[in-house]
Order: sequence, then structure tokens, then C-alpha cells
Amino acid sequence: MTQHGAAEEAFLGAMMRNLGRLLTDYPALSGPLPHALRGNVLWARGLYTAAAEEYRLALREPTAEQALLANNLGAILLDANDPAALAAFQETVRLLDGRDLGELRYNLAGLALREGRNADAVADMEQARNLVTPAAPLLIDLTRAYRETGRLAE
Repeated sequence: MTQHGAAEEAFLGAMMRNLGRLLTDYPALSGPLPHALRGNVLWARGLYTAAAEEYRLALREPTAEQALLANNLGAILLDANDPAALAAFQETVRLLDGRDLGELRYNLAGLALREGRNADAVADMEQARNLVTPAAPLLIDLTRAYRETGRLAE
């Protein structure tokens, strides 16, 4: 194991131990939150398989945030180039039950870009831009999609 790998393992171990102690001391924090937190840390570190598993565990817990959890699972799988991302996004749509979610639109746009469906990507990113506060990654990706569809002048 490299020095960086050992430091990474030590960090993850300490984080998981601290989270475990927090849950022991404050049982009200149980449910999907600890899995989502662990999933986010693992996702940020590029450990997609472990992150996705944490989100799958979170989705087993009852919560009003099921759609957000399913969307994040899809985003993790998208980052991992896992074809199961589409199924996670479809589950998000089902859970939204007619409502819209800007983060989902952005993720669907990322999937469309990856698949070369640039016009679909533009449509989803424009919807995302209207649903969330536009951040730099969204605007950069929207510009890229405009360029790919020949609409950069817009």
C-alpha cells in the first residue's frame, strides 16, 4: 500500500469510528442519514462501489427524502460509469411522483452528454438551471452541450 493509500485508509477508518460513536451517543441520528454521510465521503474519495452500497442501505430506511437518495445513488453510479445509473434515475422519477428535481435534471443531462444525446442534455440542463441556483459546473456543462449542438451563440 502506498503512503497516500495508507493515509486514505486511516482517514476513512477514523471517520467511520467517529460516526459510529456519534450514532451510539445520539441514537436519534439513526436511519438513512449515517449511510448517506458515509456514502458522500466515499463518493468524494472516488470509492464508488462502497458509496453506492451505503446509498442502497440508506434507501432501505423510511424517509421523506427517498427521491434525493435515489438521485444521489444514480449520480454515484454515473460517476462510476455504471449502466445501473439509468435505473436509479428512473426510480427517482417514480419516487418524485410528478414533481421535478433540478439535481435529477442535471444528472440526466450528464447521462445524455455521455451518450452523445446533446439536444436532450441541453433540454435537461436548461430545466435544471430553472430549478436550482446555477453553479459553475452546470453552466460549464450547459455551454459544452450548446457547443455540441451548434447552439453556442445562444
